[in-house]
Amino acid sequence: RETGIEPATNSLEGCDSTTELLPLDRSPLFYQPRSRPRRGCATLETMLFESDKVMFEIYRETEYTGKYRVVYFTELQDHNKEAEINHALAGEHFFDGFIKNYRKDEAKEIINAILMRLNEGETVGPDEVERALGEHMA
Repeated sequence: RETGIEPATNSLEGCDSTTELLPLDRSPLFYQPRSRPRRGCATLETMLFESDKVMFEIYRETEYTGKYRVVYFTELQDHNKEAEINHALAGEHFFDGFIKNYRKDEAKEIINAILMRLNEGETVGPDEVERALGEHMA
């Protein structure tokens, strides 16, 4: 069924398409295509790289063990989402941010090493976490 509205998002099929809201009647009286300068076309690889990131928070549990934990919000599944978010909200915030999806496993290893240090009683500041994550931060 034609609605007269084309999608407002870029298509991954190609860079030739333009997105415009068009009236149902496409007669010359109503529809005058505009000539626009072409923007550079991003490749699929570039678009995914720029948009893929994982939101996380390091917090200290205040209800249970008092241990430092991490939650990766954008990777939660429906079965554990509510419980994990509630644990983080009830805890004491320590650090949050985004890591790039590209090489996220390396970033998670760094975060786990920081958690081990914190849970062993070592004093680690948020600035040290940011420095340790370095290029992995989005």
